[in-house]
Amino acid sequence: MMTTRQLVILTVYGIAFWFTAAICVKLGGSIGIFGKTASVFTFLISIFISWLSILLNIKIANLSSQQIVPGVCYGLMIATFFDSIFITWFSKLYGSEDEKIIMGAAWILWGVSFFIIFAIFEYKRRHVGEDFQSLKRDQYIYTIICGIVLWLFGGLTCKFGESFSIFGQKASILSFIVAIPSLWISIVAVIKVGNLKKDQIITGVSIALSAAVFCDGIAFTWFRALYGKQLYHIRLGSAWILWGGFLTFLFSFVEEYRFKE
Repeated sequence: MMTTRQLVILTVYGIAFWFTAAICVKLGGSIGIFGKTASVFTFLISIFISWLSILLNIKIANLSSQQIVPGVCYGLMIATFFDSIFITWFSKLYGSEDEKIIMGAAWILWGVSFFIIFAIFEYKRRHVGEDFQSLKRDQYIYTIICGIVLWLFGGLTCKFGESFSIFGQKASILSFIVAIPSLWISIVAVIKVGNLKKDQIITGVSIALSAAVFCDGIAFTWFRALYGKQLYHIRLGSAWILWGGFLTFLFSFVEEYRFKE
């Protein structure tokens, strides 16, 4: 699928994207670019930045059209892994206030959504020849619905999990572990519901994830009460959802590799 050189470049790019976003959250929180009103402009600007980042990603890693979606998803997998770990256990990198970190996490989730959207757009714009990756219209609908269901599941888990203290410096370790089989089952369900073929798995699963984190980005910013009452809990919940993003990317690669027609 990709060469070792490309994987190394994309790994470095993913780490750079993670660290840059973390610093933007830290600095942006201190100058007020996140908030009920300010985030509207920040989110809109990030759409353009996401597209430029995708173009840079394609150029640096020298991705062919068929490598664009898996390549971008691989870089996002690296970035969301570090985001989930650091927002949970090393949150000072993102700032000192939970509220601003939550806003920053929402912005990151929104960015993940548009990275996926523009990766698919660039693939369709550049690809010439027989197309095995693209989905049919009904497959788009089914995978987006699956994404909305995943968003609701994640939000409700955060909301009702607050009463059971499922997140914390120690509790989050168990929550992260429990998420592994849960997400794998969910990915298998997305593949089944979307009737995805082997070459469609990464694209289809990423579309479902894009829909889910798009909703998360909006909800964490303007409807935060959907995830709980305590800012500390909500911040850890956002990290858990980013961990879910990492697992979703990971399992999409695994399932495409092991898929049998």
